[in-house]
Amino acid sequence: MAPRWLDRGSEEAAQVLPSAERSAADDWIAVQLVGEDARPIPGERCRIQLPDGSARDEALDGEGFIAIRGIRPGPCAVTFPELDRDAWMSLGEADLPSRRTNGRSPAQRWTSQRRPIPDGGTTHRVRQGENIESLAFLYGHVSVTLRADARNAPLRAKRHNLNVLSPGDEFFIPALRRRSEAAHTGALHRFKRIGVPSLLRFRALVGGQPLAREPFRVAIDGQANPAIEGATDGNGFLECFVPPDAVSAEVRVGLPPQVFRYTITLRTLDPITQTTGIQGRLKNLGLYEGAVDGGEGPATHAAVSQFQMRCGLPVTGEADDATRRRLLDLHQS
Repeated sequence: MAPRWLDRGSEEAAQVLPSAERSAADDWIAVQLVGEDARPIPGERCRIQLPDGSARDEALDGEGFIAIRGIRPGPCAVTFPELDRDAWMSLGEADLPSRRTNGRSPAQRWTSQRRPIPDGGTTHRVRQGENIESLAFLYGHVSVTLRADARNAPLRAKRHNLNVLSPGDEFFIPALRRRSEAAHTGALHRFKRIGVPSLLRFRALVGGQPLAREPFRVAIDGQANPAIEGATDGNGFLECFVPPDAVSAEVRVGLPPQVFRYTITLRTLDPITQTTGIQGRLKNLGLYEGAVDGGEGPATHAAVSQFQMRCGLPVTGEADDATRRRLLDLHQS
């Protein structure tokens, strides 16, 4: 038996069906889309083919739901027209909630303003702050599909890590390949958006020492609500989910009166082969306070020297291959 919140709409269906068919039109179907964090994803387009051959195509509501009432029983088919076939998967059937709220709490921004892709695909010129995850999010793909496309082989050879791109890099975006999943009336069918949200991993250091097992709080793009909270692990690392297109994160670690604050500009790291890439990583590690401008002045030299000294490397102030490898390893990217 469907919960009472699904009963609304059966009267509307009865008004448009011939009287002889009204008794048969008493079934329902519901769909929900969630992310990697199991939280609902609102706003994504969903298309449901109904038993009578008609289709409903609309955006999921604030709780990631679409519910259709007053329909005939039988087989259905579900698809997400703006997602590639590999960007979503079925989680099977689930129990319906006995009640629902209006909107979503806590609200998260797991849906992008989708950019259309021509039938033959398109070439995207990378801008500052973009990487493979944000591009997959923007175009309705999943990262592994973009990485594996043969037309991105030159970029794979050029960039060791496609999560670290440079402005001007050219990334090929293939056309979406669509599919549908079989479903049936009288059930809630749950699906997962693969690769959304992104996972932020950060190490909190003070004077080169980790802030181990300390409480943390993260604000994304200046928004402290909904709260993202937890505790660092024994090595000072923290993990939390963030929108793939988020611009910045403010991380606060510790308890008053001693709270350490870190401001992270997301996805703006340049490759480690560039001076800006070295500066950005040293800045995230709390060793460099200057501008990430590519300048190899005294501040950059001092930060590199400090890093080398703490890592037991020859202190030269120059970012040689050994220093770059150690910096990549410690920074985790």
